Amino acid sequence: MSKVIVKTLNPAIEGFESPVKLHKAPSGERIQLPFSEWIEDMSSHVEVLHVRDFRTLIQVLDKAKYADGILSGGDKVTYFRGQVRLFNGTLKPSVYRHLSKKNNRANVDAGIDSELNKILTKGGRNVAALSKSVIEGLFQQYEHSSRWVDAVDNVWIALWFACHERWEEGGKICYLLRNPAQEKEKYRYAYILLIGADRGSEVAAGHWRGLHSERVDLRYAVSSHFVRPHVQHGVLVRALNKSGAIMENMTSLIRGVIRIDLPDALRWLGNSESFEVSNVFPNPAFDTGLRDLIEDGKKVGIDFR
Repeated sequence: MSKVIVKTLNPAIEGFESPVKLHKAPSGERIQLPFSEWIEDMSSHVEVLHVRDFRTLIQVLDKAKYADGILSGGDKVTYFRGQVRLFNGTLKPSVYRHLSKKNNRANVDAGIDSELNKILTKGGRNVAALSKSVIEGLFQQYEHSSRWVDAVDNVWIALWFACHERWEEGGKICYLLRNPAQEKEKYRYAYILLIGADRGSEVAAGHWRGLHSERVDLRYAVSSHFVRPHVQHGVLVRALNKSGAIMENMTSLIRGVIRIDLPDALRWLGNSESFEVSNVFPNPAFDTGLRDLIEDGKKVGIDFR
């Protein structure tokens, strides 16, 4: 039987230990579980830092920001990505996850570029002043096909996405709060990926491009009438190859993998009204940017939900 290789994706936080030393029983055994420990996640065979204390979570997130920011001379920035699964330790835009002969990379790229050109030329004044990269960022933020990966710079929003299951049925998308009692034991975890990106040079407001990656912060790139990006601290990243082209596999952006017991993550997130789905995903009556995007999309046959 071949040995399973454990993926290690933690360059920004490797060797982390909680500074809090727990008391031991006279026998030498720990009285309680450690606040953090390195273990293999059996669902994906990925090395993860399992965290059991919220203050320790904040500390390890800041360690990553320090390692990739200050120690790189300011050339790197760190974001967070909440996930309900590890997907075998890979990071890909959703459009590249299930490629086939018919639905191949070239056809996917051509389809996205065609839609971007249509909405830029015929969409109307709502998107006229935006660049193609920013509009594709809005595609991603509003649940449409794009080559971006979502990230945030807010720990509670990362926890929110790690604690909510995304469901799509009949063309409708909804997010449901996870219930540990309804999940198999090996899946009762919330994950936060640490995502690193080049600080890069500013291409336009809210849009930066470096040698190895590109990022858009929609809070700076679009006005606040696009409510969802501002509620969700919407940042988008993608990896670039040596020639500057968008990469299909963006696992190289992962700088650390944190795992949390789902009941802990739910407790840390809390049940504030601010975190209700209707507030994290405001409807077009409140998110007037989405309303305008829906109208622009209708002109060119693009469906925004």
